[in-house]
Amino acid sequence: MKKQQGMALLLTSIVLSLLAIAFLISQTHTTLNNKNKNIDNIVLQQAKEAILNYAMVYYELENNKSGKMGFLPCPDYRPGIHPPPGYSDGNCGSKDENIIGRFPWKSMKTLPFKDNSNSCLWYALTGSYRNSSVSVTTKMLNQDSNGNFEIFNADNIKIYGTKPHNRAVVVLLAPGAPFNNQARLGRDNNPCRTDYDPQQYLESINSINNYDYTLHPHSLDDFIKTDYSTADKSNDKMITVTSDEIFTAILKSPKTLQRFDELTKTLAMCMAEYATLAPHQNHLPYPVYKTSMADYRLSQNYTDKNHNGINLFGRYPFVIPASDNILNKSRINVINDCSLMITTPPRLKTMYQNYKDHFFYAITPSHSPTGTISSVCSDCLQVNNSGAYAAVVLFSNIKLKNKNQIRYAPPIDVDSKYDVANYLEGRNNKTNQKNFQSQTVADENFNDILYCIDTSMVVTKC
Repeated sequence: MKKQQGMALLLTSIVLSLLAIAFLISQTHTTLNNKNKNIDNIVLQQAKEAILNYAMVYYELENNKSGKMGFLPCPDYRPGIHPPPGYSDGNCGSKDENIIGRFPWKSMKTLPFKDNSNSCLWYALTGSYRNSSVSVTTKMLNQDSNGNFEIFNADNIKIYGTKPHNRAVVVLLAPGAPFNNQARLGRDNNPCRTDYDPQQYLESINSINNYDYTLHPHSLDDFIKTDYSTADKSNDKMITVTSDEIFTAILKSPKTLQRFDELTKTLAMCMAEYATLAPHQNHLPYPVYKTSMADYRLSQNYTDKNHNGINLFGRYPFVIPASDNILNKSRINVINDCSLMITTPPRLKTMYQNYKDHFFYAITPSHSPTGTISSVCSDCLQVNNSGAYAAVVLFSNIKLKNKNQIRYAPPIDVDSKYDVANYLEGRNNKTNQKNFQSQTVADENFNDILYCIDTSMVVTKC
């Protein structure tokens, strides 16, 4: 009996020891997973902060790119020495095409961020946000420019991109260790290896893969976001950057709002300059009458129209052939021919190109191309029940959540930019308005900027 009891105690001791060892192994595995998870989360967050910092300072630091807010560097996506590894690689494809490559840490002026497996991060960038040469740069980028990346979880449920404005502009990926027979080439003195094939680093689940993208402009691409509970399917970890995050960072600078104000004033002065030209002095051009456009990015779509003196309100025109055909001033390009745009820093013209959909313009019938000007302006415009103005130029600032403003546009999304209420607030978005509204300080319900042109073509803030 004692012998049997001793054997039972020995077996119990062995079982308890095995359970303790198993527990320690599981705890070690959990600790290791948590450590790896923390490493990945930290480097992804650091890379995201580097992107937001780049967006904040780029407008100020790069004189040759001045006026381009929100543009981000191309990835390092090709092997070779031009540029060297770690730098943003050229124009990275055709205009408005999405691209994926390595995080350009040297261009970002950071260290080469590495994940738990000592692999460098990968970086997918929406085509319209690429900081490329003029020939392949998008025609308009501002805070209403949505990202092109939709994110799904391992159950194939869309978690980012259910609405156009919450699609990602940037996807940063920590690839983890080689997975499912991935083969990665050696370093050759390159901190991030010489292998630029994303398929050797990133995975695919449910026919959605993290390593491929559509070689067509204006296309949406899908990514799979996994976590450590789905490590048997993929070990990619990711973080995203949205347009709201990019432009919230940019708009923290008081200089940004000052430049919106400066540009609005300059556009009003360009209109006044045109009106003072002979013949038919003090007559102003028509606005862009059409409310909807097939492509809001193209300057030539911002063309004036003679609408028989009715509804003299619309977007600010880039070219004015209809007006100049009547007024014979031999100047049809309000922006490029304006002396202020020629002499001021080129950033204003570039800034206008990227924000042209945000500018609106109203004129009074008597100062239109076919109007009759009298000594008493009986049909002049007012602001806050005051003044007598021939025209008003309005800038629509960032969209206001309190007003449920949405600004979607073709060719990817259904047009909502045609609706003035998605841009201007209060009385400013009402049809045939003669008494516009302004505020000294913007708030969550109103942020329009207004400059007025009086009957003598003098411009003042109003």
